[in-house]
Amino acid sequence: MAGCVGLIALHELGHVAAARALGYEAQLRIRLKPLPHPTARVYFPAGLKRRDDVLIALGGPLTSILVGVGLCAAGATMLGIVSILEMGLLSLLPLRYFDGHRLRRR
Repeated sequence: MAGCVGLIALHELGHVAAARALGYEAQLRIRLKPLPHPTARVYFPAGLKRRDDVLIALGGPLTSILVGVGLCAAGATMLGIVSILEMGLLSLLPLRYFDGHRLRRR
């Protein structure tokens, strides 16, 4: 559970880092609840430019993929695969609350 919470936090911090690199304020909130899984959300100001919204949406999945590759290289293969597949690639699906939904809207 702690590993998953850490992966979620790193994924969301990828969004925060992308937003701050583009000059936006971003706030991260993490809720730890047992079911169905821990949740995290990044809050941004209204009125993001289209290009910036896309870059911020990609910040989380790209961070998850890079962390996963690093974990696999360090020998933590299972946690690395979870990071790449679940937090990186699945989050790009165009489903509500997923990063892919934000990309599809744009």
